[in-house]
Amino acid sequence: MASQVVADAGQSVSNTAKSLLRFVWKGTESVRTYEDHAKAFVAKDEHLKENAREVVFAGDPHPTPGDPPDPVHATAKIMGPNNKTITSIHVYTDGRVVASKKKFNR
Repeated sequence: MASQVVADAGQSVSNTAKSLLRFVWKGTESVRTYEDHAKAFVAKDEHLKENAREVVFAGDPHPTPGDPPDPVHATAKIMGPNNKTITSIHVYTDGRVVASKKKFNR
């Protein structure tokens, strides 16, 4: 019976660890709005929910010129186990998040 309790406790810890998503900002100040949008994006996808460990933002939010121009967004990578990139994302102030891997854009 004691081993069952330990196994249950271990499972609980494992599930709690999976639900923690760390945010890293390189070269800029953190912006809570972008973190909230990225967190919601991860929560919508079962694969990301299970595997995402951290979201690494790089540089200041910025627009990208082009035809059509890309409005102000933050650029980030969603990192998984062993520090491997799962996908890159653009996070917009209006709540949109667009992944480089199309399978995450549902």
